[in-house]
Amino acid sequence: MVRNLWVVQRFPNPKLAKDCVEYAQEINAVANDLTDLVHDLLDVGQAASGNFSVDVSKEIDVRDIVKRSVRINYDYALKRNITINAHVSGEIRPIKLDAKRMKQILTNLISNAVKYSPVHSEIKILVCDISPSFFGASVPAIEIAVHDCGFGMTEEQIEVAFSKYGTVPNPNSKSVDSFGFGLPIVKQLVEAQGGKIEIKSKIHEGTVIKIIFPYQ
Repeated sequence: MVRNLWVVQRFPNPKLAKDCVEYAQEINAVANDLTDLVHDLLDVGQAASGNFSVDVSKEIDVRDIVKRSVRINYDYALKRNITINAHVSGEIRPIKLDAKRMKQILTNLISNAVKYSPVHSEIKILVCDISPSFFGASVPAIEIAVHDCGFGMTEEQIEVAFSKYGTVPNPNSKSVDSFGFGLPIVKQLVEAQGGKIEIKSKIHEGTVIKIIFPYQ
């Protein structure tokens, strides 16, 4: 006896297929960023000795740099139940900075913010246009601020943090180590691109680190 055979052709759900492609792209992007991070950490030895270069001949998209730097720190923050929220103003424009150095700077600042923050807290990254005074004149500039909810620092501790080999005690980090390479090197990388760095901090009130770069 011949039975009727019903063949059901299954078509992939377009939405699910799109999600899978996006997930694969995100995984690939993270892998590339982590590979870059390894090279960055090796390269940072040159910055520590002052033997490094910057290329500010091309305009970069700061939004992309912020996104990649947050993504590199995602798992690290997840382990400490820390949320990273980034807000980039729609008014910012492309700016001539070194994309590689900017990623090194932001990855470091976010990593340190995670390390110095208590569990179940929040880190905020705010990017906007300002008009600070550079060399005695008010000029349009971009400001990137990293806010953490850590235990904060005194004025004396801020000076120590900026000094070579200076470290500030961290009751929140416990056994968790960051891959940050320290504020002295960050300061070098910022100033080499014509920018400046500012720190505002109070004990038990957290820390805000701002890096500012003029458009011109």
